[in-house]
Amino acid sequence: MPAQSSEVGESRISDEVWAKIAPLLPMPRRKNRKGRPRMDDRQAMSAIWHKLHTGCSWKALPRDLGAGSTVYDRFQEWQAAGVFDQLRQAGILQPDPEVMPV
Repeated sequence: MPAQSSEVGESRISDEVWAKIAPLLPMPRRKNRKGRPRMDDRQAMSAIWHKLHTGCSWKALPRDLGAGSTVYDRFQEWQAAGVFDQLRQAGILQPDPEVMPV
């Protein structure tokens, strides 16, 4: 179990990196429905980075990072908006040859 904690710690996004990522994210779509509030963007990105870093499945994400289905939905939303391409072009997200991307 301790190894998982250190892996989760490694996927947390520093304030410096987050300052570069946040402007690249699209404005969230407004939904006219009740329910849970939208997951924080930084938490969602941290969970996505953890998935990319470890190669774990969406369902295997540590629960403290968020529900796998919620994180996957956000990944799909940002993928469609071209966020990850922008992160690669900006040099923020580097492909990891050890881990196959989603």
